[in-house]
Amino acid sequence: MNTILDLHDPNSKIYEAHYGMTQEWAATLTSLGYPETLPLSYDRETGAVTHTLGELAALPAGTSFETFHFVLNNQVVKDNRIPPYGFSYDEAKVRNALPIPTNQYGGSPGGTYNYWDEVSLNPPSGASYADIKLLYQPTSWEYIQFLTLANNGSIPFLAQEGVNLLDAWLNTGMAEPYVMSETSWHSTTQACMAPTPTLLTAIPSNQQVDLEWSNEHTTYPSVLGYKIYYDQAGKYQFVNQVGLTTTFTDTNITNGSEYCYVVSTLYDSDGDGVIDCESNLSNILCAVPNNQGQAQVSVSELVTGKLTGKGKNQTFTLTTLFAAGDSVIFQAKVVDTSTGLPIPNATVDITITGPETVTLISGLSDSAGIAEATWGT
Repeated sequence: MNTILDLHDPNSKIYEAHYGMTQEWAATLTSLGYPETLPLSYDRETGAVTHTLGELAALPAGTSFETFHFVLNNQVVKDNRIPPYGFSYDEAKVRNALPIPTNQYGGSPGGTYNYWDEVSLNPPSGASYADIKLLYQPTSWEYIQFLTLANNGSIPFLAQEGVNLLDAWLNTGMAEPYVMSETSWHSTTQACMAPTPTLLTAIPSNQQVDLEWSNEHTTYPSVLGYKIYYDQAGKYQFVNQVGLTTTFTDTNITNGSEYCYVVSTLYDSDGDGVIDCESNLSNILCAVPNNQGQAQVSVSELVTGKLTGKGKNQTFTLTTLFAAGDSVIFQAKVVDTSTGLPIPNATVDITITGPETVTLISGLSDSAGIAEATWGT
């Protein structure tokens, strides 16, 4: 299975919510006719039943078991997910949404939870470099296993759905954990002679930014590569790692949004050909990708109309019928054919032919790409 193997690794921290059932509630369920043999959990490796409803009901009051029987559960056993910004202890208590335990992330009555977490590292003795990754697993193996095994086929309509779910999961990547963000750590007790690069340019274009930085490898042969990060108000998100090139193109990003970058060097401090430390981060350069100069421009729509109503109540009304002396209003929508997005600040040339020939130049298009011109018949 492409899943986390060691759920208790001291060098990992898993953010998750665990739900469960109390002994008192299990006893109530058995008295209502739920079978005592109802499995509550399975061994994650062998699939053997580890706890049953009857077993829990027979234990002392106050006992609880974790289980994926969400509809039957009546207890939150653990919830260490990082609270959102501004998460109020008192409001969460009213909504029965407190983290468990309630005092983590600085929680206390009348206060607001921290919206971040701080994790202490425990590197082995002599370690000088580490990669740290934040991963996300959409659906855990344990949950899929439970849904598969717990389906006993007693409902004909759903009899095969456990097997179908497992087959779908196995054949679509098994919701394998993927890296959302990563960074690196290097020991402050060991001198790192890595030079700090200088970010020279950040040139925006359509949905991309081209970066270039100083070539540190020429002066420092122990430089083995570079890392590129987004600077997000002093917090850094890993973008990419490259070799000895001094350029990188950040692609498939959003036009109109600002992206800020920093770069570091990766250094071999002891000459064994292995990266063992990372430099300080470079200066920050920001850019806003745009489609100016690269757009494939077209007019996707051209309509005519006239103003109706009086004074401030006049509105534009679509029409193709005009009387002599009427003012004809042309509206053209300008778009980038490669993205379908409207293009503001563009003008449109409109040529009218017939008994009278005239060329009009519209005003600048607005944020919706609408450019307008007026002609008197």
